[in-house]
Amino acid sequence: AIYPCLHEIFGVESTWAEIVVVLSLALGMTCTHALTVSVDASRWRYWLGLLLAGDVYAGCIANFTQGTNNHYASSAWRRWVFISVHWHLIGVFVLWRTASDGSFFACLVVNVLVLVAASITNLTPKARGAQRFAGGVCMVTGVFFLMVVQPVPPEIMPVAVMFLLKVAFAFAVDHYHGLPTAATSAKAA
Repeated sequence: AIYPCLHEIFGVESTWAEIVVVLSLALGMTCTHALTVSVDASRWRYWLGLLLAGDVYAGCIANFTQGTNNHYASSAWRRWVFISVHWHLIGVFVLWRTASDGSFFACLVVNVLVLVAASITNLTPKARGAQRFAGGVCMVTGVFFLMVVQPVPPEIMPVAVMFLLKVAFAFAVDHYHGLPTAATSAKAA
């Protein structure tokens, strides 16, 4: 069982393998971002923004684990709270950018559209794969929009893409429909 303070990240039950994969990939993605993307911000703003970006990367992966999926799928209240507090893209923008070139408005629009997509997916019935289809449509449309229109500054684009995947698809779709977790299955065996 997972400590209660970590339920929002790993759910009530996760395997050690899932935890190691989530943490390793999140750290790797965050370090890769730090080493390859140039950000012109003060040191504290840079690191705080990178921490927020790392949370997006970790959450994108963790939301695909069965433990995290089941934790949120079991409570409509938790699902709506999760959606409503996700303003990470705006946070990263405010920390990393100072230019008033219209890109704040673009990031705001992208963040709002991601939350709308997550809400649409969340409201779509799970029956016959409709929710998965709605989430997939929102994800594909969003990724296409981000890649073609490129509305956000280049240093924020990786965060924007992973934020879209995290909130509008990895989180908003109930991928396991209440199936027992691998940790529960291992205990039963």
